[in-house]
Amino acid sequence: MNFYIVTSIAFEDWDYDSSIKKGIGGSETSIVEMSWRLARRGHKVTVYAPITKSTKRDWRGTKWYRFEKATYKEPGVWIIYRVPELIDKFMPRKKNQQLWFLWQDWYYPNLNKKRQKAVDRHITLCKAHGKKILREYPWITKEQLWLSSNGIKVDLLEEIEKEKIKRNPFRIMHASSPDRGLKQAILIFRKAHEYVPDLELHPFYGFNNLYKLIKGNPNTKMAQNVQEIKDLIKNTPGVIFHGRVSQPDLYREWFKSGMYLYITDFFETSNIASQEAQAMGAIPVFSPIYAQKENIQHGIGIEGSSMDPLTIARAAAEIVRLALDHKLQEKLRSEMMQWARKRFDWERFTTQWIMEAEGKRKEFEKQYDFPNQIV
Repeated sequence: MNFYIVTSIAFEDWDYDSSIKKGIGGSETSIVEMSWRLARRGHKVTVYAPITKSTKRDWRGTKWYRFEKATYKEPGVWIIYRVPELIDKFMPRKKNQQLWFLWQDWYYPNLNKKRQKAVDRHITLCKAHGKKILREYPWITKEQLWLSSNGIKVDLLEEIEKEKIKRNPFRIMHASSPDRGLKQAILIFRKAHEYVPDLELHPFYGFNNLYKLIKGNPNTKMAQNVQEIKDLIKNTPGVIFHGRVSQPDLYREWFKSGMYLYITDFFETSNIASQEAQAMGAIPVFSPIYAQKENIQHGIGIEGSSMDPLTIARAAAEIVRLALDHKLQEKLRSEMMQWARKRFDWERFTTQWIMEAEGKRKEFEKQYDFPNQIV
């Protein structure tokens, strides 16, 4: 079977090496992981993306080209990431093509009626988002909407696990964009640190993308928000800011950590960080909303607005409780890691995509206990 994956949007040029060597976002990681895993199963896979000038065309059985090179004429399964305007390239529709659109973002204002109806499969990454799509996009039917997921590199984490990295039960990680809860994490950490001085907070991800947004519009509140977060980092003992790191290094950091802190009002569509945290043993203290609520099945959920002082206090109390009860951490950790590795393995979703393309969705759902029912 022929698979063609295409996107034309990015904060920066990237390619398959980006997720390994320096770290990239969830949608780019999805393209990289799904492409080579599909190819390993014997399928022909071509990726059209904003790749760098130095990117080599052949990688792990896949072909990579700049998105401008796509002709959109070849028969097979075409999967569009994040750019609804590309749907127009397939008009009028051809019988020898399947057209899928993957929703990595909450809202696409340019996804008009014609584009909604033209797509064979609209792929959502959590049920909450799927319900929202059905409410707000009236020309998308239940039959078109399909539930999948982002995933984790179980093969990589198992290799790193062999290094027998020592875990620090007082170590907390935050691994999302700083504007999605790092301020809250530091405020929570400050309170908890008063009671447990051995606590450490290690934020990853970095400000790279936020700097680009600010450069394009320097007068936004984003610039002020970023400066506030940077000041909090600078003036809070115990916070060690790491920024963007490679995927293998990030996995090592998860194995070092006892807890994962993500109190936020941001509606994730998938939240790979939470999947990684659970699979590698960092106990989540989190806001149980949207994808977080669905994909975090182990840990401690904290209801309430993320900046509410009561929410901050309750989260801090749970951090203190976990930090002082290492047996509780281990009890939560053992079942959590096993569950997450099975649930979020990229190989699972590779199988799902293949079976969906072959019209065997029901067989996949039965075999993998992954019901597709959105509502």
